[in-house]
Amino acid sequence: AIPRLIVLDGRNVKKGRVCKAAKKIFDVHVKLYEAEQWKYREASLASFPEVDAAFYDATEKELEAEGFHLLGDIVNTSLAEATNRETPMRVMIDHMRSSVALFGDVYNPKRNSHQRLLDFTTEFSNNLFLCTYNAPDLGHIHPPQILVHRVLGEISVKSVFTIHCNRLKEYQSQNSGVDPKTITTIQAVLESWSRSRLLRVAHRRTLSTEQLRQEIEQVMTLQKGNPVTIVAVGKEYEKLYKQYRTKTS
Repeated sequence: AIPRLIVLDGRNVKKGRVCKAAKKIFDVHVKLYEAEQWKYREASLASFPEVDAAFYDATEKELEAEGFHLLGDIVNTSLAEATNRETPMRVMIDHMRSSVALFGDVYNPKRNSHQRLLDFTTEFSNNLFLCTYNAPDLGHIHPPQILVHRVLGEISVKSVFTIHCNRLKEYQSQNSGVDPKTITTIQAVLESWSRSRLLRVAHRRTLSTEQLRQEIEQVMTLQKGNPVTIVAVGKEYEKLYKQYRTKTS
């Protein structure tokens, strides 16, 4: 009987770890993906000695050569509260006042690693968003009104912007009468992002808990998680989302 008790105890420990992992992911996702609005604040790179300041300066100069000008540096405080990590992001706008460039150095102190992100976003008059960026595929489901294109591998700032411009031309050629919205200030950028956030939240609420489970399993698979653990965490995650929706419906 003793060996059997040990096995059962081991299973309970494993079950506890799975539940804990699922709850941790779930809590972060509720903060990030169920919040209809994100909060931001102004930032100064001087307050972030751990990030690569040279990356910000070099990227800004490259974008200035493409006709962009600086709007400011910000921190997504909602994201920071959910992940316990602050990242200053620099915001610029192109000479047409329609494409927003967002870039920053995401520093992970646990791994002592740097992930340099670059994002171009254009909002159209039909409330569609076209995004081009170099962030890795995290497996999340995007709403149909947000057209995302990831640029893989090492590629220059100019090349990423060129890809974005080509996508803009292609979209407009197929959708006559649809024009990019004009952005002139950092406040206008935040308002545009708020509209994007509402689209994401509304779309997420149309997804079934099964689809959300499949999403988190895809995320964990892309992060090279253990297949057995992925399935177990996915099931617990789905249970938590069912409970959440019952409470909030």
